Amino acid sequence: MKHVRELMERLGKEPDNMEIQLELANSFMMIRAYGRAQTFFEKVVSAEPENVQALMGLGMCFYQAEQFEKGC
Repeated sequence: MKHVRELMERLGKEPDNMEIQLELANSFMMIRAYGRAQTFFEKVVSAEPENVQALMGLGMCFYQAEQFEKGC
């Protein structure tokens, strides 16, 4: 959780940094906070629609939330 707090502090200083957003999303995935992860994956996909890691992470969030129709 300390790592997430550090990332959130960095994000406050660099809100448009997609690397931080992606790292936060992955960190939330690791602790199974899929809703929080989804928020950050969506921000990355919005800014970088071809980002495969963000797309795959977002798909996993939809799967965990049983939102299968969103994956299509």
